[in-house]
Amino acid sequence: MFDTKKMAETDNTGKKSSTHGASSASFLQYLRLALILITFFTGCLSIVASQFIIIIFFNNDEITKQEMLNFTKKNFVILLTFVTKWVSPTHLVITHDHSIPEHTFQYLTKKTGGEKLLTSHLDNKAIIIANHQIYSDWLFLWWIAYLNNCADNFYIIMKDSLEKIPVLGYGMRNYSFIFLSRKWENDKNIITKQLNKINENNLNKDIKEDLKKNWLLIFPEGTNMSDNRKEISDKFIQKNNFKLLNQVLLPRVRGLFFSLCTLSKTSNFVYD
Repeated sequence: MFDTKKMAETDNTGKKSSTHGASSASFLQYLRLALILITFFTGCLSIVASQFIIIIFFNNDEITKQEMLNFTKKNFVILLTFVTKWVSPTHLVITHDHSIPEHTFQYLTKKTGGEKLLTSHLDNKAIIIANHQIYSDWLFLWWIAYLNNCADNFYIIMKDSLEKIPVLGYGMRNYSFIFLSRKWENDKNIITKQLNKINENNLNKDIKEDLKKNWLLIFPEGTNMSDNRKEISDKFIQKNNFKLLNQVLLPRVRGLFFSLCTLSKTSNFVYD
């Protein structure tokens, strides 16, 4: 049996060692966590407060209101990216197949300071579909939209329970995100209204070109893959004599097909 207390006090050379370092590390971790939470929540509250003020003062000027709300949307993805980098620094590698032109992603050097910035030159009017592999994958796709200079015209189809999150739910409604219950009889009117709004912006000659950009993000699987969800998906596949899928859930095609048809005149590409 090992005496863990003595092991903590004595290193492998037999000399006494202090546990002060471990205590300090724990304190710094708690301090870091507190700073991250304060930064995130104060940032969210500031953005939502800005939205509230914008809606009150520009309620009768739809175009100006939309421009300013879009500005808060861009600020939100900047906040999310900053906090994510602080919490969990991530090295990203972007790859693509031959359907994407070779120099779509490239580094540009700033005139002041010589700093290199990654930029994207994908089409600004597109539908994005992706497998929902992790809870934060939508953030990385939104970040790519930021590189592409259309983060303020980024729309996500998500489950309606997220709309009920305090503060954040209100903010996401102002971003015109599309909240669905996964029951077509309830969702059809909601998705039709939101997609038609995107179409109206694109076809309105009085609206600036910046407001005509649109990236719609759809996760056809509808949720993350888990053992429980995989079991439900497999049962449905077997019941309908479909081909069994190993790495993904069965996609929900009705909403995707409806989105493709509705936005066919205002979206130029589907990026998978």
